[in-house]
Amino acid sequence: MSRRKDRKNSVTLQETNIDRSSTVTAPVDAEITDAGTTETPRGALPQAYVRSEKRHHLVLLALAGLVLLLSAVLNVRDERYVLIPGTTIPLPELCTMKRVSGWGCPGCGLTRCFVSLAHGDLTAALSYNPVGILVFAFVVAQVPYRLVQLHRLSRGNEPYHSFRFVGWAMGTIGVLMFLQWGIQIVLGGLPQ
Repeated sequence: MSRRKDRKNSVTLQETNIDRSSTVTAPVDAEITDAGTTETPRGALPQAYVRSEKRHHLVLLALAGLVLLLSAVLNVRDERYVLIPGTTIPLPELCTMKRVSGWGCPGCGLTRCFVSLAHGDLTAALSYNPVGILVFAFVVAQVPYRLVQLHRLSRGNEPYHSFRFVGWAMGTIGVLMFLQWGIQIVLGGLPQ
C-alpha cells in the first residue's frame, strides 16, 4: 500500500514497509504511479508538441532576424538597385512579373523599402512601396513576439495563439498592397 503526499515543490511517495527516512522525490509537474514511474499530469504539454512549437518559433525568429540584418547591411543605389555590401554589384531583379512583362507587381519595391527603413530614410521607403512600412513593422514585431513564445514554452506554458490576428493582418496588408498598386496604375500607369 502507498500513500501520496503533495508538497509545493515535490511529490513524495512513501512505502509502508520502508522507514520514513527513505523517500522518492519527483518534480511537481510529474506524478509518481504505484509502480514508481512518472507520468505527465493532465494539462501538461506533450514534449513532441513543445519541440515542434519551439522549432516553429525559432525558424520564424531566425527568418525575421535575417530579413532585418540584410535590410541593415544592404544599400540602395540610384533608387533602383539594391547593392551587395562592400561591392558595387546589384542584387538580381527579384520580381518575376517585372522580369517577364517589364511591369511592377503589388510587392515591387519592398526590398528597397525595407533597406531604406533600416537606414532611417522614411521618405524613400514611402516612394518605393508605401505598404512596405506595415510589412516591415510586422517583421520587426516578430522578434519580441517569437521570444515571448519561446519563453512561454520553456516554462511549460501554452504559447499564445494569434491565428486570427495574423490572418487578419496579412489579409489587410495584401488588400492594401493591391489597393496602392491600383492607385499607382490609375495615377501614373503601371509601376516600372
